[in-house]
Amino acid sequence: MNEESKANLKLIIIMIVILILLKICLIFLWPFVAAIILALVIEPSVKHLIDAGFKRKTSSIIVITIFILVSSFLVFYLSKYIYEQIVNFLSELPNIADLLKEKIPILKDKDLDYINKIMSIKNIMDSYKDKILKQILSASNKVLYIFIMIISTILISIDLDNIELFIKKYTSNTFYKVFINVSKKFSDMLNLEIKLTAASTVQTILGLYILGFSRPLTIGLICGILDILPVVGTAMVFIPMIIFELASERIFLSVGLICLYLLLQASRKIMEVKFVGSSLKINPLITLISIYAGIKIYGAWGIIFGPIVVILFKELYNVII
Repeated sequence: MNEESKANLKLIIIMIVILILLKICLIFLWPFVAAIILALVIEPSVKHLIDAGFKRKTSSIIVITIFILVSSFLVFYLSKYIYEQIVNFLSELPNIADLLKEKIPILKDKDLDYINKIMSIKNIMDSYKDKILKQILSASNKVLYIFIMIISTILISIDLDNIELFIKKYTSNTFYKVFINVSKKFSDMLNLEIKLTAASTVQTILGLYILGFSRPLTIGLICGILDILPVVGTAMVFIPMIIFELASERIFLSVGLICLYLLLQASRKIMEVKFVGSSLKINPLITLISIYAGIKIYGAWGIIFGPIVVILFKELYNVII
């Protein structure tokens, strides 16, 4: 076996071990994994306060407190708002079905079994909406885990410099470089994605409001969440809307949606070019595949850890190969 084959085999074995260990950690140690991620996310804000003259301990506590307050406010009111919108949407499903029959000619002469299926879905969701609300409220039994995560985040953030020095002192130089590069790129990637998603959400809400659509906030929030998925994100909302408006012969709105979608894509590309360095840039298709594979392996955590594994693979490849 030549040197290149040995290096490739070594890389494959290391990645398999990392994937297995990560799966185990997410099962048994998820509050601490979440704490590490959160500490990396808030680190840029902590550094800003340190540069302003605050001590790291004070900076970490201030940033985490603000983060918790804002997150709690958003989760409570967004959950309430989304629940109300789901209830309203379910009540309007019969009207939507009638509108489909009326506006789309091809449906008039067809067997509309799938319209009946829409109504059956409505009935199912309607019967379960109270159960969904109870499930959301039952999340209170996870308060202990959330408390552990918050305390762990504070401790990690306060001692982040010491943790970095410890890793540098007691590990190899190669491991230290990989750790620092992956941590920095992951933090940059998350903060960038937050900025891009927030900008895209605001632009979508404003665009839909200007076009005169009802519930621009709801649609904008959905687009913002889906914008996490590269390539297919907002297209999953805009394409059906454009088709529906065209079928309903509302040409102005369909053209407006097309222009808004193109504007969102162009705006995102410009911001990516401005904020993303070449070392951080990952091909959108690779990112999408990594998210899909991550979800298959790690569940919802895969949205975060799929791209992390890709970044880690690139760093290890540069070191080993």
